[in-house]
Amino acid sequence: SMGCTEWIPEIAAKNLAEELLSYKDQGYDIIGVETVEDSSSYLDYNWPMKGVVVLGNEEYGLSEKTMSACTDYVHIPMRGRKNSVNVANAFAVIAFHILNVLEIQ
Repeated sequence: SMGCTEWIPEIAAKNLAEELLSYKDQGYDIIGVETVEDSSSYLDYNWPMKGVVVLGNEEYGLSEKTMSACTDYVHIPMRGRKNSVNVANAFAVIAFHILNVLEIQ
């Protein structure tokens, strides 16, 4: 929504993997939203209070460098033949869930 960038932190980085590693060094979990082997359903994942959620390009997903910085992976369970969803919609699903399970106001 318009104006939400005033109160929702975002990162603009030339090298996302390096930026994520700096957050990892500060004690943040780096959670990649990606359909990879051993990823957890976002519904079953134990969401941390200190975490960075990373979503990739709708066509290609997360880059290998970015994936190497992730501590965990979650996915949105899907039915049918497609295993991808619009990145804005994926973020909305994940963010809504995190707000509810962590009871963030």
